[in-house]
Amino acid sequence: MNDHFTEALQKMMLSQQPRSHRHRLTRKEHLQIHEKGVAGVRKILAAGRFQLSQTFANRAPHSSKASLANLQRITLSQLTQDTVHYGCVLVCRTVVAPVKYTAVQVVVEDPIVNGPRTPKEDVVVDRLSLYNFVDFTGVREDTSEWLPVGTRLLIKEPYYKVASDGVPMIRCDNPGDVVLVPNEEVDRPLLAGLRWADTLPIVYGPIGNRSGGSAEELKRNGNEQFGRKEYVAAIASYTRALEVEPGSAIVLSNRAQAYLKLEQFQQALDDVEAALKIDDGSVKTRLRYAKALYGSRKYEEASVVLQKLVQFDAKITEINELHLKAQARIAEQHHGQYKMFDIFQEARTTHPPYLDHADHVGPVRITAIPGKGRGIVTTRDVLEGTLILCSKAYAVVFEDELDANLIKISIDHSDKSMTNTPHIVARIAKRIQKEPWTAKELYELHAGPDIPPMEFVDGEVPQIDIERIKNIVRANNFQPDDAFYPQAPSNDKSSATKSRDDFQSGTGLWILPSLLNHSCVPNAIYIIVGDLLFVRAMQNIPKDNEVCVPYLPCTNTYNERVKKLKARSFRCSCQLCVFERAHPSHARETRQRLLKEHERLRDRIRTGDPAMIPPLTSIIAQLRDTYPPLPTTSLLLSPTTLPPHQLRLGLIHPLISLYHLRASSGDFESAVAILRDVFEMQPRCGDLTVNRVDIAMAIARMCDALGEEMEKRRWMRVSENECEIIYGEGEGKRVWREVFSKDVEMMGSD
Repeated sequence: MNDHFTEALQKMMLSQQPRSHRHRLTRKEHLQIHEKGVAGVRKILAAGRFQLSQTFANRAPHSSKASLANLQRITLSQLTQDTVHYGCVLVCRTVVAPVKYTAVQVVVEDPIVNGPRTPKEDVVVDRLSLYNFVDFTGVREDTSEWLPVGTRLLIKEPYYKVASDGVPMIRCDNPGDVVLVPNEEVDRPLLAGLRWADTLPIVYGPIGNRSGGSAEELKRNGNEQFGRKEYVAAIASYTRALEVEPGSAIVLSNRAQAYLKLEQFQQALDDVEAALKIDDGSVKTRLRYAKALYGSRKYEEASVVLQKLVQFDAKITEINELHLKAQARIAEQHHGQYKMFDIFQEARTTHPPYLDHADHVGPVRITAIPGKGRGIVTTRDVLEGTLILCSKAYAVVFEDELDANLIKISIDHSDKSMTNTPHIVARIAKRIQKEPWTAKELYELHAGPDIPPMEFVDGEVPQIDIERIKNIVRANNFQPDDAFYPQAPSNDKSSATKSRDDFQSGTGLWILPSLLNHSCVPNAIYIIVGDLLFVRAMQNIPKDNEVCVPYLPCTNTYNERVKKLKARSFRCSCQLCVFERAHPSHARETRQRLLKEHERLRDRIRTGDPAMIPPLTSIIAQLRDTYPPLPTTSLLLSPTTLPPHQLRLGLIHPLISLYHLRASSGDFESAVAILRDVFEMQPRCGDLTVNRVDIAMAIARMCDALGEEMEKRRWMRVSENECEIIYGEGEGKRVWREVFSKDVEMMGSD
């Protein structure tokens, strides 16, 4: 895969100077190119072969701020290459079934000014590419479900450019700049005096102008479409039925059910509330009301409705099950009572793992942090292991949702960056379209040093701003898809803290957790399970102290951490950085050189070759010399300060390697002594938090081999207790017993 990727990437880079067609393509040429693209997608889907999906952006994505009322119509023939047509709106319609590759691609045609009939060859057509228009990943040969043939579009301030294949196209990055005109609408001012060529068998106009337009027939059509899972079409049919016969409780309830299937809970809530005002006796409608409340995370209100339904008919299984779920969500939302072990199991068996659980905010508040912007601080003294918060993702794309045969890369010439973030950007854009009232909390997030804060106007819903969304994702993303179970001690590079700049797997955006600032030796850890992000205190945190999490592994060298944080325009002043910054530069450079030398020896060390013990011992001794001597007397430290021996983190991985060599050679006494030192040296911070569970259990194994029964049991309890701190009281024990089930079976447990 790597060789194919490199070759494809080189081809992509060479194609950044595309050839341009000197003449406008004919309808026939455009349709042939489109069909060729569809055929290419079919081949990808049939063969499952590797493809590189490429996007070139020579400028920041344009998002129109203008209202349609202030825009003047422009035609396809008037478009100028490499131009954003400010103050203009393109009126067009689709003439083919769209295909999804990098973007949704479709051929569109101009309308005709009312007058004599015009042959279709005289109607100008062009290619339209809609980025961030759908929120699913991968390729698809037909996306007519989202954009039916004959759909009339209004494109605000269109951007016309030459694509990477040399064919001109209208590029639209912002789905909010695309207005889909319903087929029944003909009186919009921009459509006045226009008609369409006789190329498609579509009739536009009010319901009364079409056959089969009675309310009953439209409701029946909607029911049939719903049965075929064509929920968008069903909603359109129900909407038309309500135009013909307003106030139908049945149609309102049916449309609410279609909205529920699309997880458009607010729209469903509006419909069922309207239906219940007309007829409040329908059990079916009241159940849909409860579902809409539940989906809107109004669990207490849903529980009240469900309780009444249970009393009405306790035999309906669906009502009882939803009532129990609502009660569980209330316990999570108000008391932070999460069954973590069950949630892990749920995530394992749900693909993709969108999990049904509530948000929870513990003893914390948002406040301004000097030099950092907004942050999160405690509202009371917090004990280690306390759940700080649980947050559902605003938007997330999981690794198993990404097309394994399609690498999607966006090259942004405006900032010389190359990312594969388009999937998450599209998902966020669609979330804003579906739930515009959520845009404000999103846009309040930090968008990097070059993007000023957004100003909000009371009563106005913020528009989709693709460039801001991209920058928010870059500054605030978290990586899902990690198991977050304790790893074996041989895997000393725990996955518990991936760099938030790594886009190789899935990507997610969580609103409240995005306000958590970084520390290289943080007092909290975040755990992602499915689309849930949990934050727990790993140390006792006094009242009004900031809660911090790691953006990168704390075992990275000082120079590595500085480089990665500099990319975020951030200079860390945590205890570890202050400690290492005070060291002479030659000491830090020597430390980095020695750690690289250790990495070069890792393959031979893994074989257990005892010949590696002398060079590894020498590396460890030299590493110790790069740190200042430890104080000979105990220091009086504040509760939030780590002792000096827990700041010598560069020693940890080499010492674990030495433990493996000693254990492999049968020197268990030396091996267990090394592990005890490592355990005491490792603070409960970041990626080292899970390691403490593993190290304690490894010590227990060594004690078992040495016949030290009491020590074995003590260290097993230590390992279990560390797991409880990470995953919660009771739940951590369940996790620990599953992860170390073989050890418990062999060595026993209290």
